Amino acid sequence: MDAYGAQVFLALSAVGALFLLPFAVNNFVQQRWLLGSLATIVALCLVGNAVAIGSKREAPFPPVLIFGPALVGLGVAMYEQGLIGILWSYAALLLFHFVLPRGTANFFNATIIVLATVMSWTHLGPAITLRVTVTLVLTLLFANIFSWMSEAQRRKEAEHRERLDLLVRGTNAGTLEWDADGTMRYSARLRRMLGRKLDGDQHSFMDIVHPEDRQRVEARVLSQFAQVGPPMGIVPLPPDDFRLLHASGSEIWVHTEGIAVTDSRGRTRRCVCSFLDMTERVQAELSLLRWHEQVREQARQLEEQNTRLREAMRMREEVERIARHDLKTPLASIASVPRMLREGGRFGPREEELLAMVEHGALRVLSMVNLSLDLYRMEEGSYRLRPQPVDIAQVARTVARELHGHADTKRVSLHLDLALDAPAARGEDLLCYSTVANLMKNAVEAAPDGSTVRITVRERDGRVELELHNQGVVPEPVRATFFEKYATHGKAGGTGLGAYSARLMARVQGGDLRMATAADAGTTLTLVLPAWNAASQPAVQAVAEASTEALPAPGAADAWPPLSLLLVDDDPYNLIVLKSLLPVPPLKVREAINGRAALECVAAERPDIVFLDLQMPVMGGPETIGRIRELQRELGHPPSVVVAFSAWDDEVTRNQCAQAGFDHYIVKPASREEVLAILRGRAPVDSGDDRPEAVDAEALALMPEFVESRRMLLGQLREAAEQGDRRTLHATAHMLTGSLGMYGFDTASEMSRRITAHAQAGELGWLRERCNELSLQFEQDQVVVQQGMRC
Repeated sequence: MDAYGAQVFLALSAVGALFLLPFAVNNFVQQRWLLGSLATIVALCLVGNAVAIGSKREAPFPPVLIFGPALVGLGVAMYEQGLIGILWSYAALLLFHFVLPRGTANFFNATIIVLATVMSWTHLGPAITLRVTVTLVLTLLFANIFSWMSEAQRRKEAEHRERLDLLVRGTNAGTLEWDADGTMRYSARLRRMLGRKLDGDQHSFMDIVHPEDRQRVEARVLSQFAQVGPPMGIVPLPPDDFRLLHASGSEIWVHTEGIAVTDSRGRTRRCVCSFLDMTERVQAELSLLRWHEQVREQARQLEEQNTRLREAMRMREEVERIARHDLKTPLASIASVPRMLREGGRFGPREEELLAMVEHGALRVLSMVNLSLDLYRMEEGSYRLRPQPVDIAQVARTVARELHGHADTKRVSLHLDLALDAPAARGEDLLCYSTVANLMKNAVEAAPDGSTVRITVRERDGRVELELHNQGVVPEPVRATFFEKYATHGKAGGTGLGAYSARLMARVQGGDLRMATAADAGTTLTLVLPAWNAASQPAVQAVAEASTEALPAPGAADAWPPLSLLLVDDDPYNLIVLKSLLPVPPLKVREAINGRAALECVAAERPDIVFLDLQMPVMGGPETIGRIRELQRELGHPPSVVVAFSAWDDEVTRNQCAQAGFDHYIVKPASREEVLAILRGRAPVDSGDDRPEAVDAEALALMPEFVESRRMLLGQLREAAEQGDRRTLHATAHMLTGSLGMYGFDTASEMSRRITAHAQAGELGWLRERCNELSLQFEQDQVVVQQGMRC
């Protein structure tokens, strides 16, 4: 039983009992009591052990105790029965060999051979004895050979199983052997993995598969057992991932691989599968997926925030553009007042100085509004320098005069050492003024009370240097980053942009800005700019001469070529004022009320010059110019000169018009110099006067009709504001902006411009108030304007 196992012993015990019991009964019948008793004892012992083994209990009778009496009984049977007893020795030899351990079995079988030889000699004679002995020895030899081969195969299988077990242990995987009859054998590792005490019930495995995966797994198992493969072969099973249920109710993700073992007919008789717990990896992957989802969600939120920020930036830029526009118009008016006063009377030196201060101050503030956009272009490298000769010494005097009051509050004296023979610098007046003003203001602030700030201008190596020295010292923490953006130290409200922007403007002009500071020597800032040289001077002079060249008088008909003009504006009064700025014939002037009407005029006869308003009903200026260009290409006509004629004066609108294809841009109300420059084929020259020089008799005669029509438009404007009709409000205010400005209603025109700027997004209550104020302002101004036009 030890050699072949309990199942073999159970089969042999049953067969032995079936043979011995009839033999025992036969011996009792023939009154061979000893043989009958021994046969009965052996048969009962075999039956008892068989019952115990079948009940999975330990056998009560050791094999030696059973086969010892059997050996004695066999010897008695050979002695008493002769040949019949000797024949029983063959069966006993095989029984002993396959039930007892090999050593014990060979001892018993050798004893059987000796007894059979002796008894054969006694009963059968020498010839038969030799045959019996030889056959018994051969039977024993063949049985040992078979046993040795079987044990070698078992050892090999055991070794393979041990290796497989070690391999499975090394991979920390559990195994399941699933036979075709439904028998299942679970490894200890698989039981521990599942927290279950599993038996071989054929339905138990599917019970522990997750319900969502159960149907798929069961279909795969049934499909595998139904397949036919190579006979006596091994077929690898495709890997799979699914979930099992732990005894606690939790899920376990497993990765399974396996093989299918086929029988002689190629059918699957057994599947061996390994299960590797991959729950932690799956949970990590799921966690990573959740993190990815969170990251994507955060990225989406960031993109939404960026969109809102971009929209806020766009709105801020739009507000700044409108603010610049609203500032520029009154500043331009302020700058034009001194010239208008000079034209109206004579003033003394003191009055002239005051008027010059007002004019220069307004122009500088106007230029600084434009500079706010130029600084961004300087950073981007897209700023276009317009070089001109700049008197740095004069700039220093102007700034020193402006800072005189601030210096007196600290008892700081400004000492100017300006070389009389220093050449002009090559740069832009506004940039030089902004740089010097920034540096001198900071020098006054940094200088100790009661000290002196020295400003020196001189020429050195073909360059103009402006040196500012004060006795203050730049703090140690900010020295290394003095010219960097946002670098500031100890100054309440400081932005850290002063030194940065000053050096940026210096470098844009081809120069540089340096700083040196020490406790004993103080701080020195040196602005270096290239000197204005003769090579570049003629070009600038040519530009200046071109801008100031005398134009033909309005009445000089022979000075003008026979040009064809097309004036396009939805407000007829704007057309009247614009015509008043034109010379007398031979110019041919046609009019159109909107872009569509203008296209019909262009198709009928090519105009040389088109003055085109931007905002008109039916078809506006930007769309019209595209249609004009396309129409003239189709007709084979040379392109006309198209001039944008708008109440808006900002860089964005100018750029949009340039991209649309306009050749020039002038702002309502246009000056005569601008209009005549365009007729001469030149870029319009800004005369600095926002009003036309004169209004002809036709315009004056239409003043009452014009006033009445503007009152009607003002009524429509107030009604649109009350109803919240922003579209009508914007269109009407825009029309009033241009027409009022063309007829000299400057204040009312500016008020209309503000309403236009805020019509789309402004608060309706504020817009209603502005509309009412505009109506009152118009009534106050119309009498004065009419009297001025008559004069």
